[in-house]
Amino acid sequence: CKTKRYPLNSVLIYKRDASNKPLAGATFTITDVTTSVATEVATVTSGKNDTSITQSLASDKYVHYNNIYCLHENNAPDGYLTASDVFFTLKMEKNKTVLYSSDSKNGTFSKASDNTIIVVDESR
Repeated sequence: CKTKRYPLNSVLIYKRDASNKPLAGATFTITDVTTSVATEVATVTSGKNDTSITQSLASDKYVHYNNIYCLHENNAPDGYLTASDVFFTLKMEKNKTVLYSSDSKNGTFSKASDNTIIVVDESR
């Protein structure tokens, strides 16, 4: 039985500064943390334009519905602090993909506004 999957480059994740401007140069790792053995799915870097950081990923990178993923900022741009990890999962609801996020793997997952995650870095 194959589990349902969703293209990772369609998961909307944006990198912004505290004034909501796009922030380039942050590197992230996206890891499947569903089981006790974490599996890296992708590494991405935020760009100058206000586009999702996952947009540039190849279309053969997927996330599976109901699995839990950790978005970890490895390096923040110069002059900024790294953001806390964000955990997310995708669920199928009424034939639509719905993104949920949390600040911890075992925390309460809330429906993400506009199916989007916005990661904000504070300046040093």
